[in-house]
Amino acid sequence: MSNHHSLVIIGAGPAGLSAAVNAKILNVDVLLVGDIYGSLKTRLAPQILNYLGFGKVTGDDLNERFCSHATEIGVNFSEKKVFGVYKSGNGFSLDVGGEFLTADCVILATGVSSVAQIEGEKEFLGRGVSYCATCDAPLIKGKNAVVVGYDEESVKEANYIATICSSVTFIPMKKLTTPLSDDVKVVNATPLSFADPENTGKATVLKTKEGDYTGDGFFVLKPLSADNLVYGLKTVNGLVETDKNCKTNIDGLFAAGDVTGAPYKYQKATGEGQVAAFSAYDYLLKINPTETIRKTKVVSQKEGKKVRKNKNK
Repeated sequence: MSNHHSLVIIGAGPAGLSAAVNAKILNVDVLLVGDIYGSLKTRLAPQILNYLGFGKVTGDDLNERFCSHATEIGVNFSEKKVFGVYKSGNGFSLDVGGEFLTADCVILATGVSSVAQIEGEKEFLGRGVSYCATCDAPLIKGKNAVVVGYDEESVKEANYIATICSSVTFIPMKKLTTPLSDDVKVVNATPLSFADPENTGKATVLKTKEGDYTGDGFFVLKPLSADNLVYGLKTVNGLVETDKNCKTNIDGLFAAGDVTGAPYKYQKATGEGQVAAFSAYDYLLKINPTETIRKTKVVSQKEGKKVRKNKNK
């Protein structure tokens, strides 16, 4: 693997994969740094109902299609972890654990991380516990939901859940001012842990200091912050600030997907990935028009599948 590429994309979720596919179609010399099996967050989604053209699809199936598309057209992956991105002259240096990659431009598609604060939150994510109301509330339509809310946005999402579920119990983690629907029951409690006492394979109980709450689905709704890998990168509340072309405040650095903020949706992520790829292409043409496009072999569908099959061994 070469240590220099015209474009390096960090993150193999929907935004990163979309950016890589579009860059590859433009014949840009691109390297995608991330998990060849895509996004864990996407894989854990039990069902996705609103991705145009797919109807009802599981997160695992949608993720598989994303990854297959990338490998089938020959996107190069590196599963190294990026520890830092540094502006260096007209390009960038990326620290990948003691080694360095260089690139003319970079797309950040790292997503955002939710720090688990309730015991069992991480273990039951995708199995009764969700971070996204609009994604997963339809899966428990007519049933009982429990919401742990950390910000004003969580109140709006609880109100939305109340239009779908038969009952909603809302546990605010601080004083919130957004009005709650009359259909939402507010409980002042301190969450401790999620549990599955009857071994159903999913969380069915939220234990708190004040007592236990049962539910068919639990929503932990809180602000999400992005890891700041780049010195001098402008962020707002931990999220990368970009313009409509996915440009950051650093020349040659672009960002796409959840790392740029709400809405945290697959559709928005893949759309921004495409925009970021075209913006990176335009940037490369500007800085070095004669060397921008390095003609690379596009692997066949059969060869692309072999790549992922071999990685699975």
